[in-house]
Amino acid sequence: GMRRGLLPDRSPAPAEPPVLVGAAEGQLHEVGAYCARLALTEAGRPVLYLGANVPVADLAATARRTQADVLCISFGPDRTPDDARRELRLLLELLPDADCRIIVGGRGADALQPHQPHITAIPTITALPGALEDHH
Repeated sequence: GMRRGLLPDRSPAPAEPPVLVGAAEGQLHEVGAYCARLALTEAGRPVLYLGANVPVADLAATARRTQADVLCISFGPDRTPDDARRELRLLLELLPDADCRIIVGGRGADALQPHQPHITAIPTITALPGALEDHH
């Protein structure tokens, strides 16, 4: 195949960190997460799509490993705001250096009024690209 560039493998060119997208644990409905993925791809952002039913610990570990600067989580209709709040609290504990912006969506996030400045709850998927722009 083609040889890529002049850089040795050990110092890759700095790629834009991916936006992580996944549905919260217990969420088998990944429509919201999937729509987020499409919206982001269309907006030209690199996406790492984790699919449905992703435990918070996995989200956090992946965010650290990929140095993601944005994490999008969908909470479906069977999640209470308390569930969502609990999971977000856990997520923040697992991501101590809060460089990572967290965007929550889905019906479970509707009643969520996040107090942390780096958590954004979006009402609909169409608000996602705008929420990302605020970050840049």
